[in-house]
Amino acid sequence: MRYSGVRRRPAAVARGLYVRQLKSGRDIALLAETLEGSLDRKVFEVAAQMQNFVYLVGNRNTGECVVIDGAWDVEGIARVAEAVSTTLLSR
Repeated sequence: MRYSGVRRRPAAVARGLYVRQLKSGRDIALLAETLEGSLDRKVFEVAAQMQNFVYLVGNRNTGECVVIDGAWDVEGIARVAEAVSTTLLSR
C-alpha cells in the first residue's frame, strides 16, 4: 500500500468528539486556602499532590460532555466545563 502523504483525522475527531484531561492541583482542586473547613482544606491539599486525572469527553457539535473519573473538586470540574462552553450531562 502506498502512502499518499495525506493525513486523515480519526473518525471520532471528524465527528466533533474531544477529550480534555484535567489534573488535580493543576486544573482543579486549586483553592484550598479559600475553603472554610479544615477537613476540606486537607482534602484539596492531598488532591494537589495526587497524580489523578479527570476527563471531559465531549461533542463539539452538540456542546455537551460527560465526566470520566470525576474526583476531588466537582465545582471546579463544572467551572472548567463552563469555561470551554460545554454543558455537563448527568444521569
